[in-house]
Amino acid sequence: MEREFSGLHSVGSNLGADIGQPQNFYQILNLPFGASKMAVREGYLRLKNTLNGDSGALYSLMSEDDVRMQVELVEKAFRVLNDETTRVEYDRQLTGRRNATEPAAMDLTPEFASGWDMPRGAQVITTSRSTLAVIKTVCEGAKDTAAQSQVDALVSEGDLGDGELFRRIRECFGVSEHEMQERTKISLEYMRSMESNRFDRLPQVVYVKGFLRSYFRYLGIENFEPMVKAFSARLEAWQIAKKR
Repeated sequence: MEREFSGLHSVGSNLGADIGQPQNFYQILNLPFGASKMAVREGYLRLKNTLNGDSGALYSLMSEDDVRMQVELVEKAFRVLNDETTRVEYDRQLTGRRNATEPAAMDLTPEFASGWDMPRGAQVITTSRSTLAVIKTVCEGAKDTAAQSQVDALVSEGDLGDGELFRRIRECFGVSEHEMQERTKISLEYMRSMESNRFDRLPQVVYVKGFLRSYFRYLGIENFEPMVKAFSARLEAWQIAKKR
């Protein structure tokens, strides 16, 4: 047990400390402290998908060894938080060290678990231990041709790496912050930070790229990769400069 939790002291130095944000296992999975077991599993599956499914983009930002280390940390975080016995002990050790004022990274607790009606377009993934609702809808505003024309003009004339452009696109489609948060599970803190270019409040680039892809998919944007790459490049440059 002691060996299993020795990673608590090294996680920050391996990942978060590089950008001034020491991370625990909840933060590694982008979960709030005390997240449900179902949320832990969903967070793990999303990250595993990102790390295993986009290796080309990852290797442009991280070395192969760094990616491998990231995968190992995600696996370890899931192993600890998914087991009731090890999680109780981990939480006991973590409680006295966690900064209670820091914002929750993402609240991934599936709302349908508490009686929420699953929206049209949602897909259900059933694993051997749980059932997860994965919402893959597109906002209603994406069907508005006038709004689409406005967005096309914004993108053609705007700075593709500017988060302010993303906010203007979202507003053109009539999508509120809360609607975006509910449908994509990106926290309001991270969404506002992306839209205002507050790099100091954002996590590692690999996570932000995932957030942005979910963000643009919900808005129905087809060619969003140039924006994802431009914003990610600026964030990466800022994070590298901060290390120096």
